[in-house]
Amino acid sequence: MHDKSKVDKNMLKSNEFTDARKISKLLDKNPEGVLIHITDTYFIEESSVNGIVDLPGFARLYSMVDSIRSDPIVEKNKTPVLVLHGGDFLYPSLMSLYFQGRQMVDAMNMCGFNYCTLGNHDFDGGAEVLKARMSEALFGITCANIKNPEKEKILEISDHIICKNSHSKPFAAIAGVAGKATLRKAKQNGFATAPARISLRKTISKIKKSHPEINYLIILSHMSNKEDISLERWLAKNWDGYLYLLGGHDHNEVLRFGKSPKSVLVKGQSNCRTVQIIGVPRKTDLKTRFAEHIVVMNSAELSKFHPEAKMQEKTRQWESELERHIDKQESKKVIKQFKTGTVLDATELQLRKGSTNFGNFIADCISDFTNSDIVFINSGHFRGDRKIGNTLKMSDLHQIFVLDKKDTLVKTTMTKKECTEFLRYSYSEEGRGKILQVSKNTFKVLQESKPKDRLSVTMLWDMIRTNDDGFTAILAQSRGTTVENITSELEKHVIPNSSLFNLVEKSAKHVEYDPSMRISVGNITMFLKD
Repeated sequence: MHDKSKVDKNMLKSNEFTDARKISKLLDKNPEGVLIHITDTYFIEESSVNGIVDLPGFARLYSMVDSIRSDPIVEKNKTPVLVLHGGDFLYPSLMSLYFQGRQMVDAMNMCGFNYCTLGNHDFDGGAEVLKARMSEALFGITCANIKNPEKEKILEISDHIICKNSHSKPFAAIAGVAGKATLRKAKQNGFATAPARISLRKTISKIKKSHPEINYLIILSHMSNKEDISLERWLAKNWDGYLYLLGGHDHNEVLRFGKSPKSVLVKGQSNCRTVQIIGVPRKTDLKTRFAEHIVVMNSAELSKFHPEAKMQEKTRQWESELERHIDKQESKKVIKQFKTGTVLDATELQLRKGSTNFGNFIADCISDFTNSDIVFINSGHFRGDRKIGNTLKMSDLHQIFVLDKKDTLVKTTMTKKECTEFLRYSYSEEGRGKILQVSKNTFKVLQESKPKDRLSVTMLWDMIRTNDDGFTAILAQSRGTTVENITSELEKHVIPNSSLFNLVEKSAKHVEYDPSMRISVGNITMFLKD
């Protein structure tokens, strides 16, 4: 590895504000093993705005992993260091549209990942693409509740992995598990699936029978916050030892200690905005607080690591390859020039908490283009996870709206009650892609409307077509019909050629910048008073 990726541990310990002090303190405890966990990664490249790193990228992740593996205590004691991914590593991103996730597997191989579990977006390219990518991977898959089709072996999937310490003695087991959204996608692609608890009960029984000496269970999950919290409570009752539940999918940081003093749920942000590091304690250390063995590095801390040269060069190669596939003239096109100092927030963390200035801008462009009373656009459609300076270019839109299609929007009518229910449901959980960005004056329109008034509403067709977030089901219940009937009816109202790229370009000049937070999880009830 390149010398510049090395971190001087003693120098870092001398400054309490340095990025790796927390790691050094963790490694000083001489853990039996070290787990490095990230989840939901769509970009290998870093991004910055106004000279400040926003997304740290894989070259910095590589340096951080290397600093742990080359730590004197780790090297002296031959401490196993396992790099784990919580799922959603192939899609969606602009690069993956062209390379079908090859760049992600390439980067993960270079970083030395050991195991991953599967996420819903890992099936976006279909079973054959997933099979091809995993044939290139140097890391394995663990998922207790997804199996190959009965007549075809597509992937090597282990329901659990046994981890051994420096003396080749088992000390921990790792088991992957998928939530409902991932199981649905897996089933659509021909895989056999089962409920998490049924599968994990069998897996835990196997572990106890074959390795009764194992005291640590690490669950690598890809499911919603609610599913994870429920699973942690169940596991705490069914596993006698210590439990680490490492989660993903919802893209929001969670560190939750369960009712049991032996269990913890740790969920990370997407795209290396957080990296979760766990020093698995030796038996002699078990009297210490569980929390002292967990470190969460944020993107600002990770960005202080020098980008490793070989990984940085590999990233540039993939970026150069991407440039051959895109229209350079089109990508450089300026969509709108905002006031100097403006920073547009298209980060998944903020979009999945409430409205942002960028979400406002896109919703208002749609409103201008369609002349609608209200616009709803689910935050899961925003995939760029980055901040943008005061110059918005077409390349920014292509990075963010990788899920965009030719016929993106549907315009229909909804009652005030239906609109209100959309908002109430959307803002019931922070961190979910169902959080809605809304057009200006949405709440004024609702307040001035009567319960049965029909309002013109434009939203993403995928919100209705897939029902992944449950919006179609809300309309079906409201109208006393089926999800299939709602989908069939609204398909007639899809707006032809309503790609967001063309729409935003045409409407941007008419839309004013609005930095206000129109709505958030915290203030939703204030706006929805009857």
